[in-house]
Amino acid sequence: MSISQDVSNAIRTGVLVIAGSVLASVVMVAIWIQALQEITPIDVLIMAAIMPMLIAPVFCYFVLKDHIRAARLARENYRLA
Repeated sequence: MSISQDVSNAIRTGVLVIAGSVLASVVMVAIWIQALQEITPIDVLIMAAIMPMLIAPVFCYFVLKDHIRAARLARENYRLA
Protein backbone atom coordinates (compact mmCIF):
# COMPACT_ATOMS: atom_id res chain seq x y z
CA MET A 1 0.00 0.00 0.00
CA SER A 2 1.42 3.33 -1.05
CA ILE A 3 0.58 6.62 0.59
CA SER A 4 -0.09 9.64 -1.58
CA GLN A 5 2.20 12.64 -1.82
CA ASP A 6 -0.32 14.82 0.06
CA VAL A 7 -0.48 12.39 2.99
CA SER A 8 3.29 12.16 3.02
CA ASN A 9 3.58 15.96 3.09
CA ALA A 10 1.00 16.20 5.87
CA ILE A 11 2.85 13.63 7.99
CA ARG A 12 6.18 15.36 7.37
CA THR A 13 4.69 18.74 8.28
CA GLY A 14 3.13 17.34 11.45
CA VAL A 15 6.39 15.74 12.56
CA LEU A 16 8.30 18.94 11.81
CA VAL A 17 5.84 21.08 13.76
CA ILE A 18 5.80 18.76 16.77
CA ALA A 19 9.59 18.39 16.85
CA GLY A 20 10.15 22.12 16.45
CA SER A 21 7.59 22.98 19.09
CA VAL A 22 9.03 20.56 21.63
CA LEU A 23 12.59 21.71 20.91
CA ALA A 24 11.67 25.39 21.25
CA SER A 25 9.78 24.68 24.48
CA VAL A 26 12.69 22.79 26.01
CA VAL A 27 15.13 25.56 25.07
CA MET A 28 12.89 28.31 26.45
CA VAL A 29 12.20 26.45 29.69
CA ALA A 30 15.93 25.70 30.13
CA ILE A 31 16.78 29.38 29.64
CA TRP A 32 14.01 30.33 32.06
CA ILE A 33 15.35 27.93 34.69
CA GLN A 34 18.87 29.34 34.30
CA ALA A 35 17.65 32.95 34.52
CA LEU A 36 15.37 32.45 37.53
CA GLN A 37 16.80 30.24 40.23
CA GLU A 38 13.68 30.28 42.46
CA ILE A 39 11.39 28.30 40.16
CA THR A 40 8.91 25.63 41.20
CA PRO A 41 8.18 22.37 39.38
CA ILE A 42 4.58 23.44 38.75
CA ASP A 43 5.85 26.52 36.89
CA VAL A 44 7.97 24.30 34.66
CA LEU A 45 4.99 22.02 33.94
CA ILE A 46 2.77 24.98 33.10
CA MET A 47 5.37 26.41 30.72
CA ALA A 48 6.00 23.01 29.15
CA ALA A 49 2.26 22.64 28.50
CA ILE A 50 1.57 26.17 27.25
CA MET A 51 4.63 26.83 25.09
CA PRO A 52 3.87 24.17 22.43
CA MET A 53 0.35 25.57 22.11
CA LEU A 54 1.83 28.95 21.27
CA ILE A 55 4.71 27.74 19.11
CA ALA A 56 2.97 25.09 16.98
CA PRO A 57 0.65 27.51 15.10
CA VAL A 58 3.63 29.73 14.24
CA PHE A 59 5.60 26.78 12.86
CA CYS A 60 2.53 25.59 10.95
CA TYR A 61 2.12 29.01 9.38
CA PHE A 62 5.69 29.16 8.07
CA VAL A 63 5.80 25.54 6.88
CA LEU A 64 2.45 25.76 5.10
CA LYS A 65 3.35 29.14 3.59
CA ASP A 66 6.47 27.60 2.05
CA HIS A 67 4.47 24.59 0.84
CA ILE A 68 1.88 26.84 -0.82
CA ARG A 69 4.63 28.89 -2.46
CA ALA A 70 6.31 25.74 -3.80
CA ALA A 71 2.99 24.43 -5.16
CA ARG A 72 2.29 27.78 -6.83
CA LEU A 73 5.74 27.78 -8.45
CA ALA A 74 5.23 24.19 -9.63
CA ARG A 75 1.91 25.15 -11.26
CA GLU A 76 3.56 28.14 -12.91
CA ASN A 77 6.41 25.97 -14.22
CA TYR A 78 3.91 23.46 -15.57
CA ARG A 79 1.95 26.23 -17.27
CA LEU A 80 5.07 27.69 -18.89
CA ALA A 81 6.38 24.30 -20.08
